[in-house]
Amino acid sequence: SQLIDNMLRTLLSAMPLWTLIEYGIFAFYARQLPTLVSLGDHPIYFVALALIVPVIHETHFYLIHRALHWRPLYRLFHSVHHNSVNPSPFSSLSMHPVEVFLYLGVAFWHVIIPSHPLLALYQLHYAGFGAIPGHIGFDKIELGEESALDTHSYIHYLHHKYFEVNYGDGLIPFDKWFGTWHDGTKEADDRMNERMTKRRKSAA
Repeated sequence: SQLIDNMLRTLLSAMPLWTLIEYGIFAFYARQLPTLVSLGDHPIYFVALALIVPVIHETHFYLIHRALHWRPLYRLFHSVHHNSVNPSPFSSLSMHPVEVFLYLGVAFWHVIIPSHPLLALYQLHYAGFGAIPGHIGFDKIELGEESALDTHSYIHYLHHKYFEVNYGDGLIPFDKWFGTWHDGTKEADDRMNERMTKRRKSAA
């Protein structure tokens, strides 16, 4: 059962690693190893860093996601996540422990750069809880009878369907820049098939 597998991996692997990462970050700050930036002393920097948390997440996620699609790493680690061929909310953190650590390890950027433990916690939760909307299977959230909010769920669903498209969440157009964007249209299908054909020919 995909659901049971996803739940066990999330509750018995991802959540303990999430806790361990959180503990590690607070342990660093408790020992005053990173440079602590307080809201009172540096309000503009603090607010600016809070605002670019999604940018840090998107860049980190795209880079590790592309790396995990390199065939050796895919077979060892990322294939576990792609076993969820029909993603559900529990699929979001159903990963190999190495991938969980790489994904949630985005919070360690706040140990490297001058930051604050609350911002590190925000970064960690942004990654952990932010993965859920990408796996719920709904393209839009209804706000009223005539209005709806787009989600990146459908885009990430297409990644689970086709594997070699939509490595990012779309906040920064990395996929458009690097030719791996797919929006579900026939034109995107044609571009993907052409790219795959060229790859097969170059590998032959």
